[in-house]
Amino acid sequence: MALPFNIWFLSCRFVIRCIHSFLLCFCLCFTTSVLADETLLLSTSNVMPWGIEKPDGSHEGLLVELADAFCNQTGMQTRNRLKPYPRVINDIRTGQADVAVLFHSPESESIGYSLGEVASVEIIAVSKRSHKQISSLSDLNGERVAHVRGSKYGPTFDNHTGFHKVPVKNMNQGLRMLMKNHVDVVVSTDQSIYYGIENLAIETKWLKKLWVISTAKADLYLSKKSAYVHKIEPLKAIVSDLKRNGVLDQIFYGRDYISSQALEQEESWLQPPSDQRSELLVLGYY
Repeated sequence: MALPFNIWFLSCRFVIRCIHSFLLCFCLCFTTSVLADETLLLSTSNVMPWGIEKPDGSHEGLLVELADAFCNQTGMQTRNRLKPYPRVINDIRTGQADVAVLFHSPESESIGYSLGEVASVEIIAVSKRSHKQISSLSDLNGERVAHVRGSKYGPTFDNHTGFHKVPVKNMNQGLRMLMKNHVDVVVSTDQSIYYGIENLAIETKWLKKLWVISTAKADLYLSKKSAYVHKIEPLKAIVSDLKRNGVLDQIFYGRDYISSQALEQEESWLQPPSDQRSELLVLGYY
């Protein structure tokens, strides 16, 4: 005896839902299984606070945390090496590393496939409080401007030839040079500068934010020469999951570094009082 149409229709819908659920579970399991038992080579910039190698050889920093979260999701074995940013770029170019975080740029797009944006940061110029306020980078013409070696901050800065660019290892070095008057301005990501100010215990009343040069987006890139290019879709899905679950926000924006407002007060000074200069001398700033 034939089933009534409505019962037959509901039975079909139930079967379709079961098949859909099975396929969804299968795809999730497949994403993990295709990545398991593999070794993923990572290259990470050793610029604070992105990548920091401690005296005991262990690693910490924002990009190290990202690498750990990403690799935990893949289930893959990993090897993460901290290097100067230009060497990180070269590792992706040559395929010596599979994955790295790079600033989004034509060069990055030419050597790697983006797995997704992981952070957006401001590129800022900071000086001593006595520096005149500026309205464009041309106002820095003739001055000495420290920047992290190999970093790309956008065409406005990268292609500017009016000031003298002084490459430094990290913003700790750049800020020390600023306080010693060896450079006039430091330029870097807001997180790097704020971290350096806090790490060196420099009082923000001695500094001023001059200009927001640009906003830089950092993506996780898969080298075009990686052996895992054929697994790009599962890897992209993992980055999407980290973003959707709030993991990326917690890593990159959950720190209580100094606020940019602390560098935007209108008061000015020529040099710290004598007692503060003595303190800076002890710390090695003068």
